[in-house]
Amino acid sequence: MAALDCFAFPALTGMTTTDQKLREAFALVAGPLSGAGYPERVKDAYELLEANEYAIALENMCENLYEFDCCVPRRAYEIFEEAGANLGVDRGYWELLRPQVRG
Repeated sequence: MAALDCFAFPALTGMTTTDQKLREAFALVAGPLSGAGYPERVKDAYELLEANEYAIALENMCENLYEFDCCVPRRAYEIFEEAGANLGVDRGYWELLRPQVRG
């Protein structure tokens, strides 16, 4: 897990609820995506969050998880649903992941 230390939660003060929830979901899927050989995709997603590009970060993460057939923890999927709806993201992004949801 040491390789993922750079993806640890920063201090949560001043963050929006959407930001906090997406960081939680991304932390849950960082292992499977990095384990599949794509840690740069996780890094890219966090950089988009830092730039307040929440919708793009969510869309990209869903596409990456689908493309590389990564398992998605149920909690992460639920956050994708909630945050995506709040951000106005097309539900098709996270619905593609439904067969990959575990837990």
